[in-house]
Amino acid sequence: MYGFDTTDTVCMDKDSTIGKGCMENYLFKSVVKQRALGGFMSSGLIGLSPNQDGKAQLFVPSLFEQGSIKKNMFAMFIDQNG
Repeated sequence: MYGFDTTDTVCMDKDSTIGKGCMENYLFKSVVKQRALGGFMSSGLIGLSPNQDGKAQLFVPSLFEQGSIKKNMFAMFIDQNG
């Protein structure tokens, strides 16, 4: 997989503002191409990848540090019925 560093303003919803659900100059990885993943099909969730190179920000901790959310916590529900 390869790509490049990207910065953008990222918001939780259309009514968010900077510091209240939006972050300016948010650094993330933009994947251009991937191969040899053994048929693994996926979509990325911004900022939920491991931060191994020390460059990309993690979305939830960044929101927490800015005071935009009350807990540094991410949860996901996976429906067993597809």
